[in-house]
Amino acid sequence: MRRFYVLLTLLLLVTTSGLVLSQQSSAQSATPTPTPEIAFAIEGEIGRALPQKIVYDPTFERMAVIDAYNRLLFVNALDYSTISVLHERGSYGDVAFSHDGRWLAVGYNFTMELWDTESVSLVASLTNIGGIRQWVGTIQFTPDDQLLIFE
Repeated sequence: MRRFYVLLTLLLLVTTSGLVLSQQSSAQSATPTPTPEIAFAIEGEIGRALPQKIVYDPTFERMAVIDAYNRLLFVNALDYSTISVLHERGSYGDVAFSHDGRWLAVGYNFTMELWDTESVSLVASLTNIGGIRQWVGTIQFTPDDQLLIFE
């Protein structure tokens, strides 16, 4: 009789575990939920990419902007119109206006440039400055705008 109970218990255990396994496998093989349809396709984006750097000249309401496309632009700060494109591409170290707003200093590639902001023309350019490999610091004008300090 005892053997009968042991066999019956084993039979119940096998049957129960088989039912549990079959329920788990049927739950896994059920049809997946459908992915939602795309409501719309993006055709374009509104706005412009963010600029890399903006330097503001409060004296004449102008800005030097290194835009997202790595161009150096001279911009009217009142209406954001481009006055001139100073460089189309480059590796810019720093950009600074003089205190009186007349000069714009640009560390460009391995060159230091000084621009006249009234005529938007290149006045001076220093190349091969002591064999530097990259711009590390900032560009500053002295308070009287007579000297340009760059590190």
